[in-house]
Amino acid sequence: MNSPVQASTVSHHLRMLAEAGLIESRREGQGVYYRWVPSKLDAYLKYLRKLAQKGKHRGPTQPIVMAIR
Repeated sequence: MNSPVQASTVSHHLRMLAEAGLIESRREGQGVYYRWVPSKLDAYLKYLRKLAQKGKHRGPTQPIVMAIR
């Protein structure tokens, strides 16, 4: 696969998404297969939409971090 992004970078980001509970992974041989967790991803998207709506009214704010577990 020809990509401008290194495999190690993709793996790092997928691992971060898995740690946040947004995706699940399973190892098979040397490969790792990922799948998104619909309920967690839906909750996160709902949170981001709500945050975006608040941002329209308040202007720039400090970043907010939400733990999804």
